[in-house]
Amino acid sequence: MKYKFSKYKISNSVLYDIDVEDDDFYPITLLRFSYWTPQIIQQLIDGVLSTKDSDKEYKYQTEGDDLYIYSNDYGVQFFDLNTQKQDADLVLPHDTFIDFLKDFKAFVETNS
Repeated sequence: MKYKFSKYKISNSVLYDIDVEDDDFYPITLLRFSYWTPQIIQQLIDGVLSTKDSDKEYKYQTEGDDLYIYSNDYGVQFFDLNTQKQDADLVLPHDTFIDFLKDFKAFVETNS
């Protein structure tokens, strides 16, 4: 999965944007918002990690209700809430999403 982060200043807030090279990964772009902090991203990382190799579940819904993330021992599933699909729009292995989140966290730390 190839991606690029950018930031845009709008009035007094900063919007973090995510572009993906492959359209199959578009649900990741729904993570673009201004409320991200390194601490919130770390909570998401910790939540996903808690489900890897365990019977735990972790659920996260983005601000604005566009994206629902569900993680269990199977992997991380992404549901675009703007569609009416019952199935996940994207499923990633834990490590792929964790690596993405670590990169995103570093970008937010650098650009906060």
